[in-house]
Amino acid sequence: MIRLLYFKATHKMTRMRAVVGGVHPTHQNSGVESAIFFQLYKVFDKKPWFKELELSWVGDYNPRMIAIIRRWEPEKRKHTFTYRYMINPDLTFIRFKDEMSDKTSV
Repeated sequence: MIRLLYFKATHKMTRMRAVVGGVHPTHQNSGVESAIFFQLYKVFDKKPWFKELELSWVGDYNPRMIAIIRRWEPEKRKHTFTYRYMINPDLTFIRFKDEMSDKTSV
């Protein structure tokens, strides 16, 4: 704990890690995802000693979050994979459903 407080006080911590982020399906496609990243940008702007941000878990099945991250043109250093074990093999596994592609134009 003392070490953490020392690094925090002297600004020797230069990396920030966001563990998990997501938006409930009822609020998706409303700009909430972009607002989260905008607030994150404002935090970084106020704390210039942070040089790196690790988004440690953005699912490879979540194309919206991947698209938002790619707009920032980050340097990709790691790639993690998500594996699932089907407890009930009789159930159908659906990887991802893009709600925007299901809408037809009027």
